[in-house]
Amino acid sequence: MREKTSTPPAWLHHADEATLDLLAANGLREVAQGIDSGSERVLSHVDKRITKDMSRSVVRRLVSRSIHVKGYFILGFPTETRTETAQTVDLVHELWDLTEGQPGRFRSSVFEFRPYPGTPE
Repeated sequence: MREKTSTPPAWLHHADEATLDLLAANGLREVAQGIDSGSERVLSHVDKRITKDMSRSVVRRLVSRSIHVKGYFILGFPTETRTETAQTVDLVHELWDLTEGQPGRFRSSVFEFRPYPGTPE
């Protein structure tokens, strides 16, 4: 059975190599990451507490261990510009390219922004 987990990218960014090796050795096969945006300004605006570099690093480190990564992205955040939307699309393509030829793969899902009751927006 393939094990999956949804883990904040910040935690994985700070995990040491031995921890990632242990996760892979114990059967972790896929991680879902809420990357959300390719715009540093939008990430800060929504208090995501991650950067694009953190997401790149986590994806690179996981797929090199045969752990697949599914990145979740959101388009249409309030105040998001067309340029920032393009930055998100560019990040998706960059992560696809970054993982080409690696034992794990990167895939993405993109959603339209929808505020839910009780959230800051």
